[in-house]
Amino acid sequence: MRGAPRTLQQIRSDACNTILVTITILAYPGVGASLLRGVEQGFRPVMGLHVVLLIILTATTIWRKHLGFLLRAGIVTAAPYIVGTAGLLAYGRGNGVTMFFVSSCVVAGCFFSRRTHSSAECVP
Repeated sequence: MRGAPRTLQQIRSDACNTILVTITILAYPGVGASLLRGVEQGFRPVMGLHVVLLIILTATTIWRKHLGFLLRAGIVTAAPYIVGTAGLLAYGRGNGVTMFFVSSCVVAGCFFSRRTHSSAECVP
C-alpha cells in the first residue's frame, strides 16, 4: 500500500532540497574554475562573491532540515540571480550569464506565488 498523499508544500520542499543539493555540488567545480581564472586575469571581486555564495549554499545544504522552506527557496532562487548579475557587471553580456537569469525565474515560478515570479522576470 502507498503512504499518505503528499501535499503541494511537501512536494515543493522536497524539490527545493533536491535543487539545493544539486546546485551546491555543481558550484564547487564552478567556483574552482572561477578561481583558476584569477591566475591569468588576477583576482576580481566577483571571485570573492562566488566563494561567499558557495559558503552560503554549503551551510544551507548542511542545515536544510532545520531551515524553513521560504529561506531555502529564497537562497535557491537568489544564488543564480546574484551570480548572473555579478557576471554581467564584471564581464559583460558575452559570458553566458543569461542561463542564470532564466534558471532563477523558473525556480521562482515553481516555489513562489505568481506575483513573485512575475517580478523576478521583470528585474533583469
